[in-house]
Amino acid sequence: MENKYLSIEDRMLIEYIQSITMNCLKREVIEYHPLNIYDHRSAIIHWSYIADERILCFVNLFRQINEFQNLNGDDRFVLFKSNLLYLFPIFVCFYYDRFNNRLLNEAFEVSSKRFEFYRLCFESDGLHILFLTTVRFITESTDQDFTILSLLILILLFSPDLLMHKNSRSLQDPLNIYRIQSNYTNILWKYLVDQQGESQATRKFLRILSSIFRIQFVVEKLFDFFQCEFVCFNLTDELAPLLQSLLHIS
Repeated sequence: MENKYLSIEDRMLIEYIQSITMNCLKREVIEYHPLNIYDHRSAIIHWSYIADERILCFVNLFRQINEFQNLNGDDRFVLFKSNLLYLFPIFVCFYYDRFNNRLLNEAFEVSSKRFEFYRLCFESDGLHILFLTTVRFITESTDQDFTILSLLILILLFSPDLLMHKNSRSLQDPLNIYRIQSNYTNILWKYLVDQQGESQATRKFLRILSSIFRIQFVVEKLFDFFQCEFVCFNLTDELAPLLQSLLHIS
């Protein structure tokens, strides 16, 4: 990496990215879980609409990222559709209280209700606990630093290597996307050095890389699970529309 120190332009960009990310994502979390949801089918249909709200938050964020808006329409579509689910664990990190294993400022009773709701979605503790373990690892690896989390969102968004699905379309200009990702990765590195010094930044950077591998693993598990459940239960017509598109079942 050419320069390990943040320039004035880098600092201005970091401030802008954190500001728009917080504005789009760091809002009061309202996940209404109706009392009449007692079965798996109803739970995953309801979850699809929760997911749609999160997707819209990311849509509003990406509209303010010049590099994303300047891509050709096909590449924007491919990155959005193929990579967005990988951002869900990071979304939760903005709200997660890793010391109490629930969302920030959330009452225990509400947290218990949320946990039971997601048990209905996943039909077991396994996948839900795997997701929460991943969220906890990310928050610990990043110290829940909103700047790091905001940059990590963009690094994953501009990641051609995450295009795992067999039916994902090819990117028209992958080199440009690699260049954008490299730029944000470089800014993240310089930010870590600026905050912690080079030795500690190296350890932190490796932990963040490990977080990315964990995100890939858990999201691919969740993708396969929900895609199978939605198709097996014939729920296509009842799901929220944006999630249908991301799961390639529309």
